[in-house]
Amino acid sequence: MNKCEYPGCSMKSTKTWGFDPLCASHHQDIWKESLNYYGSPKKQRYETRLHYLKIAPKIPWSREN
Repeated sequence: MNKCEYPGCSMKSTKTWGFDPLCASHHQDIWKESLNYYGSPKKQRYETRLHYLKIAPKIPWSREN
C-alpha cells in the first residue's frame, strides 16, 4: 500500500476503509467512530462522523458520493 489518503496525512497506509488506504491511526479513529454510530442505542446524526466524512467522497457506497 502507499500513503494514507486521510486529508493532511502523509503516513504509510497499512489498512483500508471502503477501499480507501489509511494509516493505522486513522483506521482506528474511523473504526471507533463507526462503533459509536452503529452501536449506540441512541440514534446519532450522520454529521457526527467527522473522521469518516473526510474520506466519504472516495467511498462508492457512502451518502457523500
